[in-house]
This record gives sequence, structure tokens and C-alpha cells, in this order.
Amino acid sequence: MIGRAVVGAVSRGPLLMAHHRAVKRRRGYAIHAYVGPNGSGKSLLAAADTLPTLDGVLWACDNPDHRHTQAGITSGVRRVLSTMRFTDPYGDDHPLWQPLDDYVKIVEAEHVDLVLDEVGGAVASSSGADDLPMPVKASLQELRRRDVVCRWTAPSWARASKVLRECSQAVTMTLGFMPVPHRDGVWFDGVHPTWDLSADGRRVEESMCDIEGEHVHDSGRLWGARRLMFARTFDAAVFDEWTTAKRESVRPEVREVFWRPGSEAEGAYDTHAYVYKLGQVTEGGTCLTCMGKRAAKRCECGDAGQPARRGTRVPVDLVASTS
Repeated sequence: MIGRAVVGAVSRGPLLMAHHRAVKRRRGYAIHAYVGPNGSGKSLLAAADTLPTLDGVLWACDNPDHRHTQAGITSGVRRVLSTMRFTDPYGDDHPLWQPLDDYVKIVEAEHVDLVLDEVGGAVASSSGADDLPMPVKASLQELRRRDVVCRWTAPSWARASKVLRECSQAVTMTLGFMPVPHRDGVWFDGVHPTWDLSADGRRVEESMCDIEGEHVHDSGRLWGARRLMFARTFDAAVFDEWTTAKRESVRPEVREVFWRPGSEAEGAYDTHAYVYKLGQVTEGGTCLTCMGKRAAKRCECGDAGQPARRGTRVPVDLVASTS
């Protein structure tokens, strides 16, 4: 409570911005990058900027080119299509969160917030021809037409695909301070096996913990969470030629100090949870698990104005559930 009060008081100064104002300003950038070292709070800030959508944002659209209109749906509530899992106050999947586990969902997304946490697992930078499937590249350049905003996180600006970097409008750089070790307890209901080094220190031997009744052991996580985050938001146009001298001379658009413990964003996701990975098979047909080649599926669609050769698949509909 003291930390939040101090940060709130400092944020009323001339150089910083209050959290609700900073979120509003950052949400004004439709394609937004969050970069910084691991544990510096970039995912936390991306989650904080997504929370207003999870509170419920209605949309209405009758664009005849949109898939939802073709399905007879012209209004709904925005969803969050994300590689990171968002939860409700009870720890269950948030009803407005949809897991992003397939490139097809990016191509077909309409009226959603697209969150690419740890962008290297979804839209990574690559020097090869198999960078991204062409439909995904085209979709990332046409997000405005489908009312899709995108937030992506990475340890550095260069980790994302060039297509995504060129489309990004703002970059928020994060730094974390005041680390505190995680005390995630592991519960046991009585006597249980444990492991210790042998007397000579050469072997790990199984023994028994003789504590009776319910008790907790620390999990031993070594990645401590930062309690204090400092975030600066810059125009993305300056990042392709980012130098130390430019860093000192360019003034950020938004500057915020954020206190993590007890924040709403901290409870909206699990920082240690699994992040969905995309692209298990590259554009060239190479499986990323065994490195073997996967044969391309024969196209069953007809040419323009011609009937399909056989029944075509029904695409995944991300919007139908919003009615």
C-alpha cells in the first residue's frame, strides 16, 4: 500500500503521467510494441493496456467485406485474441479471451485486440524466406480495415518480424526495479518424499519430509518479480535508427512509473504461464519438431466465378461468438 501511495504521489509531478491517463494514451496507438529485459514488466504493461477491452467494449459494423456481416452479425463485444492467457478474478479463463494458437486466427480476426506476448514465438524476425506465411504478412498490414489493434512484446525491437516493426506506431521501453523473490508455495497434506544431497555431495538421494498435516514448501523460483516499473513510450519511427545519442535527445510521448503488487493487471494474467507458440510448420513445409518436410495440401477451391471442386472447409469464425 505504501508503494502504491508513493508512486501515485510521484506520478502527479510534471514529468510523469498518472496510470489511467498513460493507459489511455498508449491505447491510442493501434500497433504497439513493448520491449525490455525479461522481467522488466513489458507483458504487465501490455496486459494493463488490454484491461479496458476485457471490461467490455461494444462494436457495430456492417462492412459487407467482413466475415461477420456475411454471417449475418453486425454487432458484438470486442474479444482479446492473445498468446498469453487472461483470467477473471477467480482464476478461470476470461470470457472475452480467445487463445491464439493458429496463424489462421490472425488472418480471420475482426474487431479484436491482438496480443502477441513474446513475439519470437509468433511473428519473429528471420533472415530466411520462411519468415512468415504470406497471408499473415498481408493481414498485419491491413489491421485497420478489420478494426484490429495489436500489442506485442519482445526483449528487443529487432526480435519482431520486419513487417510488424514497419507497421508499429509506438514503442514502450520498460525497466524493472526493486526485485522480490517469488514465494509461490507448494502445498502438501502430510508426510511426502523429498530430495537431498548425499553426505559426500555427489548424489541426490530421496528422503521423507516428516511434517504431519498440511504445510507449504517454497517453490524456489529464482526469477524475482520487479515491484517498480518505469515505462517510456516513443514514436516507432525513431527506432530503426536508434542510437545512444538519440535515446538521450528524443523525448518520450508517455512516461509512467507503475507499481506492480496489488495492481489489477497483475491479477489478470500469470507471468509464469505458458505462452502459445505459432508456426510449427514453416512456409516451405518444414516441421519445426522433426525438421522433416510436410506435403502441401491439395487446393479444393474453384477459380474465380467457378464452383469449388469439392466441399471447402468452413473457416474458423472468431466473431460469431460475440453475438
